[in-house]
Amino acid sequence: MTAFEPPIQRNVRASETFAGLWIASIGLFACMAVIAAAAPLFSPVSPWETRLVVAFSVTLSMAGIFFLIVCALLRRATDSAGVWIGALLLGVALRAIMIPAPPILEDDWRRYVWEGAVVAAGLSPYEIPPAAGLDPASIPPLPPTVAASGMNAFEDERLMRARATGAEHPDYPERVNNPYLTSIYPLTAQGAFMLAHWLKPFDLSAWRFILGAADLATFLLLIRTLAAYGRSRRLSLLYWLNPLVVFETYQAAHMDALLGPFILAALLFARQTKPGFAGLALAGAAGVKLWPILLVPMFARRFMRKPAMLLVFAGAFGLAATILLAPMLAQSGDPSSGLAAYAADWRTNAFMFPMIESALASFAADPSAAARRFAATAVALIAVAVSARPDDDSARLPVRALAVVTALFLLSPTGYPWYALWIFVLWPFAPFAGIGLFAATLPLYHLRFPIELTGGDPSPAIIALEFGAPLALLLIELFQGKAPWFRARHSTFAS
Repeated sequence: MTAFEPPIQRNVRASETFAGLWIASIGLFACMAVIAAAAPLFSPVSPWETRLVVAFSVTLSMAGIFFLIVCALLRRATDSAGVWIGALLLGVALRAIMIPAPPILEDDWRRYVWEGAVVAAGLSPYEIPPAAGLDPASIPPLPPTVAASGMNAFEDERLMRARATGAEHPDYPERVNNPYLTSIYPLTAQGAFMLAHWLKPFDLSAWRFILGAADLATFLLLIRTLAAYGRSRRLSLLYWLNPLVVFETYQAAHMDALLGPFILAALLFARQTKPGFAGLALAGAAGVKLWPILLVPMFARRFMRKPAMLLVFAGAFGLAATILLAPMLAQSGDPSSGLAAYAADWRTNAFMFPMIESALASFAADPSAAARRFAATAVALIAVAVSARPDDDSARLPVRALAVVTALFLLSPTGYPWYALWIFVLWPFAPFAGIGLFAATLPLYHLRFPIELTGGDPSPAIIALEFGAPLALLLIELFQGKAPWFRARHSTFAS
């Protein structure tokens, strides 16, 4: 729309955009409402033939498509109060319909709830696996590595307290996945788990309340941080209306939503030249998941020209990160360590990782371990490389962080759709259509569940569509120069 169009033509285009927004918004809401209504069909005790996995996966993908249409139309719409309020209300409605629905095909939340109870009981989730909360008479023979760690003795006073905790709600230690492995979540996450337990023990609604608070804090901080970087507040709607963000946070109840406030606070403090607070916020993020450590070089680059500021940032981050990570890292050598098992063995829905593994098969005795080292080294080098150029006013910082997180997601041996929350928090700062396409393709991950019953793996074509289509579109954008990674400002979706 230009200022030189005849008024009638401008009004017609505005009306078409407004009508399109209504239709796409209704489509987005309808898809999510159908998913919420169908959630009871996915009860763990229901027969698999009644769990409409394919229909659910396709519906969530359709929600992603409607979301992308909404984004495209918001770009054309005038920045009026009506459009803004309508978008806010749509985001609220999407969340409201998901809160009462039981989780679909996901049970990680049971571990969060269990570990919150363990911490509230004064125990360490890095020493006490969920299996310790079960009655010894009901426990099947222990795996040799677990038995070697002494968890079969059940004489330690801590184990007695764990069993007492498990006796309160036996279904939790019983249904926690990988019950013989200890926690992989650092202390910031453990604090959130414990807070949910204090609100209401062993209750999914209390945990969802914590996630909702983190989600709202992310949205409000995103508006503030976008403004600090000279960006339109409308870009925050790319997060607020994203159906994958809503589903993974409120429906599946994944803890990755806790990262948003810390990452955005670190970016905001860096922009405001507050190195101490930036270091503390980044350490808080690392206390949720370890990967934000990869962002340290680019934050350090922000303060490099002023040694005193760099020292403050490094000291604040180093001290806080040590406190938050030391208890978990200290137990990583234990045979039952969840962190060690995740680092060495986890592999699900990976995109580039199997290609790397195949390429190294002829040169390494253990291709999987070699591929993990290669992927970790590659992501670390990318983090250093994007930090090499000066960034005195931190204008490039969010986009550089997005580049590193996207590389991590594509190279990781685990490509869970809820990991995309890491990307979608940063996406508004550089809204490539290729990255947005993940909202429509990653729900296809759930097609692995009916296939898993036969002992097979997801079709390579499905994984290629999940990751390959967004990556191809992203590369086209980059090569055409439409969306440079390191430009401070970006026009796409901006008003």
